[in-house]
Amino acid sequence: MSRLSLVICALVGAMFGQGSPKTPASTPLKVYSYPSDGFAVKFPYAPEPHLDSIHLDFKVWTIHLSQRASISIRLKVDPDLPCDAALEQLKGMANVPIREFTVSGRPAWEEEPWRRGDSMVFERYVCGTGRYYLLTLGWPASESRPQRGVEIMDSFRLVK
Repeated sequence: MSRLSLVICALVGAMFGQGSPKTPASTPLKVYSYPSDGFAVKFPYAPEPHLDSIHLDFKVWTIHLSQRASISIRLKVDPDLPCDAALEQLKGMANVPIREFTVSGRPAWEEEPWRRGDSMVFERYVCGTGRYYLLTLGWPASESRPQRGVEIMDSFRLVK
């Protein structure tokens, strides 16, 4: 699981280095369902899923909220490692307070937002069946947390 931390660091850095957002903040959110990936979420547009450039076993969807703020959903399918066990390992690595709750009846937890350089990071982990999801919201530390990013995270649901 220590590689996951490296992946998160690299991907958060990559999120902030990308160009302008595709849509203005006023674009309404619409439900997009990805049944083969086990989730539905509200996005302002349909992102193109892609494989993580470092760990090819992660599938990633990224939405740009502004020039320097974005949200990514990462999916890791691992039928050999129960999601509950993976989350326990991740919780053991957390350096900030966490909050536990459920999403669609499955275990989930999130970390308090934390600072990385000139950026803030807010992460949420959700257990699926034979898979887990990592939702990461990143924004400049000089700005407030984008409410639109929180709305997207809160809309995340598991589907069958």
